[in-house]
Amino acid sequence: MEKILLNINSQFRDVSLFPNPGKFVYNLNTTMKNITSIRLASVELPTLYHEFTEKKDNVSFIIILPMFDKEGELIKEDNILVKIPDGSYSSDNFISYIIHPIFSNINDKYGSKFHIWWNPFNYQIYISNDKPFTLIFDNDIRTRKLGFKLGYRGSDNDYLYNNQKEFTDTYIIFNYLESNNYVWISESVLDISHDEYLFVRINDYGNIYDDGIQKKLLAKIILYDHQFVIDNCANFLTKEYIFREPINISKIDFELISASGNTVETNLLDLSFTLEITQIYNSINYNEHSNNYKLLSNDYKLLSNNSII
Repeated sequence: MEKILLNINSQFRDVSLFPNPGKFVYNLNTTMKNITSIRLASVELPTLYHEFTEKKDNVSFIIILPMFDKEGELIKEDNILVKIPDGSYSSDNFISYIIHPIFSNINDKYGSKFHIWWNPFNYQIYISNDKPFTLIFDNDIRTRKLGFKLGYRGSDNDYLYNNQKEFTDTYIIFNYLESNNYVWISESVLDISHDEYLFVRINDYGNIYDDGIQKKLLAKIILYDHQFVIDNCANFLTKEYIFREPINISKIDFELISASGNTVETNLLDLSFTLEITQIYNSINYNEHSNNYKLLSNDYKLLSNNSII
């Protein structure tokens, strides 16, 4: 029995077939035979990829601005798209340099007074105007769209203009909201951080399952630093898969998956990882592996039968 360390660097993938380093297939020079287990031994990941992208569907929301006649009858509704550029932002520059200019352009076009304020005391977002308006975020907990990131956790029915009441905190109105008295306040806080963890998929090997990801996953990587992650895989999160019987491996089908289930787009920044592969050479090792797996399976069944459900 022998343990083989296989280092794979996305830099050497076929770029014409796999432009994104976050998903590629690496064909081995020779088929590795009689493999009994595979373990992610280390991984080196760049994390300077964009948190907000059109592909993630988290860069926009819609404002509905109604217009009424003197009798209060609805004349029309303007659907206004608020869309930010792809990128990653800090909390400060996100509001000041991204949202404010967009709202300024909207105000010039529609004669509105939209304003956004990030409350530095409770970190909630205030979107205001001098007239009632509706916010459409199309919120989805798993994909965490722009509204969710801004702290708005309700459904679209929660932000309708015909249910909007005048805001009465005059101090906030005059000091922070440009004298606007129609406001939608986020239920939660502004959170524009990256994912706290990522998944690694290798072929179809793995015992990690996630309700929203219909794939077998080999490893879960905790992101402690959002510059560059080096994980020696020494924590207690399992990163090993033991095969029921020895198999042959001719290729490594790799994918880096976000918590929301999407393939991670790394902005063409390369990554690398090391696989520890256990290979057997003779019938004695082969039989030992088969017997050990059967014992392991029986132990698991015994544990399952005695578990309280």
